[in-house]
Amino acid sequence: MLQGKKICFIGTGNMGEALVSGLVSNSTRPEDIICT
Repeated sequence: MLQGKKICFIGTGNMGEALVSGLVSNSTRPEDIICT
């Protein structure tokens, strides 16, 4: 679903960390995720 797309989270906190962890464990490549 998200293959070939970049994902950006602005203001990553505890909730953002949980979302990113779920994305990474669900086959989204870490290099496609940007966090600030």
